[in-house]
Amino acid sequence: MDLRNTTRNLVVVASTYALPTLLGWYLHNQSPHGLLLYTPPADGSPPQYSPAFPIGMAAGLALISIFSAALILAAITVAHFARTESTSCRAKSLARIGATALIASLLGVIAYAMHP
Repeated sequence: MDLRNTTRNLVVVASTYALPTLLGWYLHNQSPHGLLLYTPPADGSPPQYSPAFPIGMAAGLALISIFSAALILAAITVAHFARTESTSCRAKSLARIGATALIASLLGVIAYAMHP
């Protein structure tokens, strides 16, 4: 059994969730009372702040999803136009890494959307 692919996939999945978690933690530390996502009403009632951590987590997962999709597209393009076999093999490996990150981030987005 080859553990290189398993280890690579585990590292990609762990970093896929670690980066948005760090972004959420950073946003929470910057504004612990929450983020104001709308213009407060003119009647002087207190504004409703949204929690910063979930917003940072969702934004991080969305950015990882976009980056992973771009990585897959670039790797497939390079593999298609590659002149050597080693370049094509590396590009396909990069596409697998991007696909793993994309699947993990989309599962995170789905789990986040289902959380009340």
